[in-house]
Amino acid sequence: MKRIVKTSLVALCLALVAGGCGDRAVDAVSAINLETGEIKSYPSADKVPAGWASCSDADCSDFPAVPCQNLGDNVCEKNPNCRLVEDWCSGGINCTTPAGEGGGDTGTNSDGDTATPCDETVAPPPKCEFKCLAKTPLLCDELTEASDCKGRPDCEWGPGVCPAIACGPEGDCPPCLETCQPKQAAPCENLGQNACEESSECSWIIAPCLACDPSSTDGCECPSFCQPQTEPSCPALPTPVTCPPNSESVPVYDEYGCITDYTCQNLCPSMPMPMCEEGTELVTFYDDAGCVMYECKATTTTCGELFEEYKKTVVEAKSCMGVLTYAAQCDTAMPSQLACGCDTFVNNSNGAAVAKLKALKTAWDATTCAQQINCITLPCIAPKSASCNAPEGGTGTCQDVQP
Repeated sequence: MKRIVKTSLVALCLALVAGGCGDRAVDAVSAINLETGEIKSYPSADKVPAGWASCSDADCSDFPAVPCQNLGDNVCEKNPNCRLVEDWCSGGINCTTPAGEGGGDTGTNSDGDTATPCDETVAPPPKCEFKCLAKTPLLCDELTEASDCKGRPDCEWGPGVCPAIACGPEGDCPPCLETCQPKQAAPCENLGQNACEESSECSWIIAPCLACDPSSTDGCECPSFCQPQTEPSCPALPTPVTCPPNSESVPVYDEYGCITDYTCQNLCPSMPMPMCEEGTELVTFYDDAGCVMYECKATTTTCGELFEEYKKTVVEAKSCMGVLTYAAQCDTAMPSQLACGCDTFVNNSNGAAVAKLKALKTAWDATTCAQQINCITLPCIAPKSASCNAPEGGTGTCQDVQP
């Protein structure tokens, strides 16, 4: 019995592999979290979320090509092409010798001030932030050899921070150590014409010649110099235009952020988005002033469906309440049907039903349905008004009043 079960399980596994499980395993990719170093498997590369990077192998031993500055501290140390560098520290005490050893040494805090004896139980070490950098090239301040520093176009070798040691009585001051530092750009005022014109932060200025002898054979050289570029000043503001009603004056800006003109912009009214009834859909359009408008349009397509839907909606639109109210009822005239009908009064308070009637009428007019119906020509006697025939406190319908 055990052999039969075991054989069945093996057959089932083989069937699953043949059925596509093997394909899914091939498509799956491993990804590493760039902040924590966690490794997960995803069905495909396009399923890997942001903050993760796909790996070429299952255990991500071949680290994905991601810039070092995008990696967290733990992941940075795992990447053979990156290194973790101390960025800055704050508070605490830097101790190299514990308290009680070597005569009770004193430490200095991260600001360079003398601190209490080195004892991490009394004062904790400083809190430091680290940054992840590529192993090469080194930063300028990491180069210790003058030849290495001078060989870098972005670095310069020179005096560094002088030690805080008082000079001797005969003026024998300790020398300031030379270090490698990032090269600072020369001020614009110190640059010649070629270097000034090549700089994106400087401008070569030729000043006007205030006095020059045109008869001189030596010519006339006007003073010129290099100065930092300045933001262009905006011209005087133009006068705002006077706009017609329902519009406002708005400024027009150029590429430098300066106001160059004013124009009139229409003030659009706040249009609530209607709730469309079943059989209609919300359509957005713009009026002549560029303001957004909404309309419920019928989704019914056949002539018969449009006709019957309109008749049913007229009944809904004529519904009214038999109570004393300040709101007008039965005050809006609409066609009683889409073809061969006269006007009838509906209750404008039934906003959704009235909007649907208008949408169905628009859809009807956009078809050739009216051309397919032959109406018996009879004069229509338009009602002069309508009243609600409902009992007090109940519901009823708008009853047309003939002239």
